[in-house]
Amino acid sequence: MATFAEVFSTTGKVALALLIIGMVMWAVVAVVNSNSERSAAEAKIDFYTKRQADRDAEYDKVPTRMAASKWRTVVAAASKQKCIVIGMTKEEVEAALGKPSVATDHGSGTVGDTWTYRRDLPGCIRFSGDTCIEHDSQQEIIFFTPSGHVSIGTSGGPCLQDPFWSKYYLPLHLSY
Repeated sequence: MATFAEVFSTTGKVALALLIIGMVMWAVVAVVNSNSERSAAEAKIDFYTKRQADRDAEYDKVPTRMAASKWRTVVAAASKQKCIVIGMTKEEVEAALGKPSVATDHGSGTVGDTWTYRRDLPGCIRFSGDTCIEHDSQQEIIFFTPSGHVSIGTSGGPCLQDPFWSKYYLPLHLSY
């Protein structure tokens, strides 16, 4: 008959062996999961980058989806209203809105530039005595494709109202 020490020794060895096997299995699962999660994350980034590149290519084509005279009419109407539309070039945006407050050149070839316009709005939001020291402001950020066409951005206000909205903005943005 086995003594208590022999049984306890054998049980301890089995428990230790199971613990070691469990830790090894946990490590293997952790490594496999981290590789698959990294691969999934990389796949998501690749998908997003490809999708954005496809969208940018579509934005670059907007001016060529109509006769040049029609495009010039759209740009002239946008400039008159101080609006921008998808597909405008940087020069056309500058003609419509003026020079940006901040222009960020990403220079990567895969990400377009970003222009930010900041404008003070009428009315004061903070006073020092009787003197206005801070106006409410509006900020507009315009994103360009790597080829230099507007991809995202709106000028709000009159751009989202008729007649510009229904005559120029909406048909142009529904065309792609």
